[in-house]
Amino acid sequence: MLSEKQKMLADITVVLPVVIAGVLTTVGAYIGTPTVLSAVGFTKAGVTVGSMAAAVQTPATAAGGFFALCQSAGVLGLAASTKAAISAVAGAVVSVAAYVWPWSLLL
Repeated sequence: MLSEKQKMLADITVVLPVVIAGVLTTVGAYIGTPTVLSAVGFTKAGVTVGSMAAAVQTPATAAGGFFALCQSAGVLGLAASTKAAISAVAGAVVSVAAYVWPWSLLL
């Protein structure tokens, strides 16, 4: 039978990786979202020639579609609330994935 201390240590070994993964993902997404948009070709000057964004742009790109939203974010920047929402969702998804991942397979 496990003592209270052993149970607490077992709980921490499960929770700690989940918390760390969630926090790192949240911070990384908040800081990295504008960088990623720029890297794929959505810049303040418009779509960069020869970029991934230029490769997927079509004459039939719909207003209000995902491409248009990314272009708008590239040109105007993202509001802090939008970056926070993206970060929160990314952090939550990674936290859940870290919790359900069979870490015992790696040990």
